[in-house]
Amino acid sequence: MRGMDKKKLLIVVLLVAVGVIFQILIQDIPNFFENKRDGILIDNIYSNDFILKEKQFKNLSEITIDNPAGNIFIESSKTEINYINATIVVFHKDKIEAEKTRNTISITFEEKSNKLMINSKFKGSFPLNRVRINYTLKLSDKSLLIVTNANGIINASKIKSSMKITNIKGRILLNEIEGKIFIKEAKDNDVIISDCSNIIANLVNTTTKISKTSGNIDLFAKGGKIRIESIDNTKSIKIDSRQSRVSLSNIKNKKINIKISYEDIFVKNVSTNNIDLFLKNSNLVIDPIASINRININALDAKIILKKNVNVLPKYIIDLNYGEITGAINKLNITKKKHSQQMTSHTGKPEIIIKGEYSDVKLIEK
Repeated sequence: MRGMDKKKLLIVVLLVAVGVIFQILIQDIPNFFENKRDGILIDNIYSNDFILKEKQFKNLSEITIDNPAGNIFIESSKTEINYINATIVVFHKDKIEAEKTRNTISITFEEKSNKLMINSKFKGSFPLNRVRINYTLKLSDKSLLIVTNANGIINASKIKSSMKITNIKGRILLNEIEGKIFIKEAKDNDVIISDCSNIIANLVNTTTKISKTSGNIDLFAKGGKIRIESIDNTKSIKIDSRQSRVSLSNIKNKKINIKISYEDIFVKNVSTNNIDLFLKNSNLVIDPIASINRININALDAKIILKKNVNVLPKYIIDLNYGEITGAINKLNITKKKHSQQMTSHTGKPEIIIKGEYSDVKLIEK
C-alpha cells in the first residue's frame, strides 16, 4: 500500500507541475502572438513614441546617418537652416518597460568641419523586435547625404543633395533629386525613382521602377524585377542583370546596353541610336521601330522574338549555330547548313544583327 501511495503522490506532484507550466505558457502565448509579424514583435497598437529635441545646423557639406532600423524622411527646407528631428519608437504594451528600453538607446549628433554624423548607440545588441528610430530631415544645403538604414523606408523628395544609400528590407522612394544618386545596396526592397538624374544602383531581390529620369542609368541587379519607362532624355541606360526580369518601354535616349542571364527581357517603343543586348539562358521580346539605328544581339541558349510593324523593314544580319529562324520569313533569304542558319537583307532600318549559339529567332509581323 505504501508503494501505491508513493506512486499516487508522485502522479499528483507531476500533474501539479504540468499544470503550473501550462499556466505560464498560456500567459506568455498571447504576449508573443499579439505582436508577432514576419518574425518581428511589432504592433502599432502598443507603440510608444519618444520624441527628441529638434536639432538645427547650417552650412553642412555632408550628412551621414547610420540607422539600425526605422524610417527616414527627407525634404527641402524653406530656410537656410537644416532641421533634423528624431523619434525613438518602442513597441510594448507596458509603458514602464517601454521607458526602460528607450533609456538603453541614445542618438548622437557629431559635427566636424561642416560634416555631420548621426548615429545610434545602445546597450548590448539592438532590440530589433521592439524598437524603430525614425528621422525627418529638412535640408537647405546642397550637401552629400549618406544614409544607411534597415527595416524601413527611405523617402526623399525635392532636394538638391546627392545621395549615397544603403537599405536592407524596406523601401526606397526618390522623387525630384537634383544631385547624383548612388544606391550602394538595396536588398529585399521596393525601389521607386522618378524625376531624378544620374543613377547608379546595386540591387538584390528588389522590385525597381524608374521613370522620367535624365542623365545616365547604371544598374547591377541580382534577382527581382526592373522596369524603366516614360523616359525621353537619358544619355545611357546600362543594366547587368542576373536572374532579374527587365522591362523597357516608352524610352528615347542615345544608347542602351543590357547584359542579362536566366531571366526575360521585354523592349517596347524604345527609340535610340544603338541597343546592345547580351543574352544567356534568356527570352527576349523586342519591338524594333524605325527610329532605332542599330540593334546588336549576342545570344547563348536564348529565344528571341522580333515583333515588328508591317511598315517597318529592318536590315537583317542573323547568324545562328544550332538554332532556327522561324515566323514571317516567306520573303526573306535564309541559308541553311547542317548546324547553322543565316539570314541577310541589305537594306532597311533598323539594322538588326544577331549572333546566336543554341538560340532561336522568331519574326512576327503585327
